[in-house]
Amino acid sequence: MMDVPFAYSSNGDAFFEHDMRNGTEREIALDNFPTPNQLIQRFKASANHGDGISSDEERAISQPYYSSQNTYEPRYYQRVVINKTVDAVGRGENRLLLVMATGTGKTYTAFQIVYRLLKSGLKHKILYLADRNNLVDQSIQQDFAPLEKVIHKVNVSKDDKATIASHQVYFSLYQQLVGDDDKAHYAELFDKDFFDLIIVDECHRGSAKEDSRWRKILEYFSSAIQIGMTATPKETSYVSNISYFGEPLYSYSLRNGIEDGFLAPFKVIGITTDISDGWRPTKGQLDYYGNEIEDRIYNNKDYDYNIIIADRTNQVASEITRYLTSTDRMQKTIVFCATEEAAERMRIVLVNLNQDMVAKNPDYVVRITGSDEYGKSKLDYFISVSSPYPVIATTSKLLSTGSDCKMTKLIVLDETIGSMTEFKQIIGRGTRLREKEGKKPREPKVTPPDPSETPYVDANGCRVRIINKVVSVYDADGKLLRHENIVDYTKTNLLGEYADLQHFIRKWNDEEKKKAISDLMKERGIDLQALKASMGMSNLDDFDFIIHIAFDRKPLTRKERANDVKKRDFISKYNGLAKEVIEALLDLYANEGIDQIEDTQVLKLDPFIRMGKPSAIVKLFDGKDGYKEAVRELEKEIYKVVSA
Repeated sequence: MMDVPFAYSSNGDAFFEHDMRNGTEREIALDNFPTPNQLIQRFKASANHGDGISSDEERAISQPYYSSQNTYEPRYYQRVVINKTVDAVGRGENRLLLVMATGTGKTYTAFQIVYRLLKSGLKHKILYLADRNNLVDQSIQQDFAPLEKVIHKVNVSKDDKATIASHQVYFSLYQQLVGDDDKAHYAELFDKDFFDLIIVDECHRGSAKEDSRWRKILEYFSSAIQIGMTATPKETSYVSNISYFGEPLYSYSLRNGIEDGFLAPFKVIGITTDISDGWRPTKGQLDYYGNEIEDRIYNNKDYDYNIIIADRTNQVASEITRYLTSTDRMQKTIVFCATEEAAERMRIVLVNLNQDMVAKNPDYVVRITGSDEYGKSKLDYFISVSSPYPVIATTSKLLSTGSDCKMTKLIVLDETIGSMTEFKQIIGRGTRLREKEGKKPREPKVTPPDPSETPYVDANGCRVRIINKVVSVYDADGKLLRHENIVDYTKTNLLGEYADLQHFIRKWNDEEKKKAISDLMKERGIDLQALKASMGMSNLDDFDFIIHIAFDRKPLTRKERANDVKKRDFISKYNGLAKEVIEALLDLYANEGIDQIEDTQVLKLDPFIRMGKPSAIVKLFDGKDGYKEAVRELEKEIYKVVSA
């Protein structure tokens, strides 16, 4: 894995050498261990298929990595890809493809390659190509910051051929070098042999198409060594970065990243609405503007593209809000929408559903799209590991790939995804491990778009319901392991936590606060309260809901459990006012649930406040500890019976 040429083991009596280059092994006496210089000479003599190592290759591989207090040491796989690339460049290979899963540090790896090649003197003029401005700025400001004095960002409208040659590392959008008019600006600014190294970032996005602007740039600078970097190599009849760059020099997959602990595995919760399979307007139905809606069946490929169903957006936003509320409302979330306009509609609904959070900071929900200048100004804060806001970013394509969103935990796909390649790129945003003051918040108003050819159907014209949830669990290869509906998924998680019914009952009784168990489920993305409501079981408390879902036991309602306690005459052990307190606690449980009676603050409310001050009530049970013990005994009595 670490691509080392020699490895050694010892039992204390001798060494054993493993030559990883040719698979041979030999025993070495303790006093005959090879010196570093001997190993270097052996490595140099056998390098490059036995032809030895060239002076250029030696200069390249001898140059150390860049290191500082602010730069982490390369991870093992980054060392391998950097070393292999630097070595290949030193040998004179001129087309290289590096495949690294999203989130594994492609830009950082590119920086270390560039740094070592510059410092070794092997390369002098380097071009870094990308197709999005935020990717260029992000790279310059972050990973490539140590080279800021020799970096230049190309601007074809301002740059001059006579003065542009004074830099070493050039960053550019390919759209700038080849204009929309197909004009070759790269030829106006640079001679064909100006660059000796070109790095193509995210080269899967069309760089190898025969008629693409990328290809024109690469062919013009054909004398330069060209390195393509991608997370998803493509090989189709129309596009092939493998045929252009060659087979990958090195690959580090999503599976590798997950198994090594550098990337997080993922699950996908699929939400189905009652119009997912299709919606058809009634005869002569008019949209919000009074225009007749074309009579046909609309489905997921149409929503937000060919027709706007307002209540569908409302339901999606409500589901997002419910999930965040049940887990962590401050987890970074990206909502991918069909269009920039759809992203704005989604932003407005999310603002209105999360008014308490927006009141704390107006940037709780922000649209970050290509046309939204305010949103784009917040991109750096969204991807920052130290800035809590924005929390939710609604977008169209801007954040689908490249942007280094290390803190993203939740990704919502409210658009049609055209390919597995695009899906993996988007999912990559979530596998990775400063707010400006004085900004005036934008007032959210739910208004329909301007009249256009796209029909707009408000909630009066189409009500939407969520009818099913399916959890899809993926393995380290990104391959589907299984589909489960949310109930089965909950059961799987419960059985994973509690081996059997007795184990669960024991854990339940041991918990001082029963809410701890529902909180544990929330950490797994399961909202027991919302699930109970969706199944019409809100009259059950968590105990009965869990034993029903996980262990197929007949549940009892809170009122049934309270009545059973009264029938067993448990309360008669108390006298006078203490008995009234226990009876009131039992009634409170029957009406509102176990969480209420576990909170001593309830003694400040009716009907307890009519019985005396909280301090006087706990004295009835010989103090606070005695009162808590009485509550625990009541709880054990409540859950004493489990139906078969």
